[in-house]
Amino acid sequence: MKTNASDAGHEEVVSALTAATVCQSYVQHADTKAGVFIVVQAGGASMLAAQMGPVFTILRGCGWVALAGLVLLIGFAVSFVASGYHLVQALRPDLRPTDRPSRFSIVNRPTRNAGHGNPGQQAEEAWATVQVLSEIAARKHRRIARSIPWICLLVVTTIGAIALGAAAS
Repeated sequence: MKTNASDAGHEEVVSALTAATVCQSYVQHADTKAGVFIVVQAGGASMLAAQMGPVFTILRGCGWVALAGLVLLIGFAVSFVASGYHLVQALRPDLRPTDRPSRFSIVNRPTRNAGHGNPGQQAEEAWATVQVLSEIAARKHRRIARSIPWICLLVVTTIGAIALGAAAS
């Protein structure tokens, strides 16, 4: 069965919109990961805050235990700020426009009623939106990847400070 140019154009639009849906799911996946890591951050901070009495007792002491406690708290603070920075960057809105007006984008929409347009034009607009969504998803995932070592350090320093405080008291 032969398809005409209009059918091929419609198939191209459907293909582009399907790709846009996939890229949007990549963006949502990154946002979900960032949310989970923010919960890990909050959990570490609340666990450490709940044990600050024993931890501060260590710092009032002297010797290697006090030094270890200080190093752990500084490591916690640095990892909290560094991971938080990357997670906020991952979550911040990115309203990057497409190269040209696109009815499929939330920014850079056509200023006038563009009508339906032909399928070729719709496909071009949809593919431009796919490109932007793909770049946004990649940026978010890179930021999350950069936060992972800092999140790991945050967990280790939290557990270390709590364990040191418990052992010293």
